[in-house]
Amino acid sequence: MNKRSFTKEELLILKKNRFKKLDFTVRALQVLEFNKITTLGKLLQYSREELFEIRGLWRAKMNESSVKDIEAELAKINLYLRK
Repeated sequence: MNKRSFTKEELLILKKNRFKKLDFTVRALQVLEFNKITTLGKLLQYSREELFEIRGLWRAKMNESSVKDIEAELAKINLYLRK
């Protein structure tokens, strides 16, 4: 996975900010948390395609609507997944 680069200031903010306050689907939250993706900084290092590859508890995968919800919630705060 190619990591997205951020400025030092952006990294400080992103590492501290958890995304639990964003309106992600239950499935999305469970899969992200199972994979220890608990901050915006970690989430933004993933591309859309990579999110479809990760699995959660009981091997559940992220579905299309979950990824769309994540993208929509991130867009509300002017953040986007890695291309």
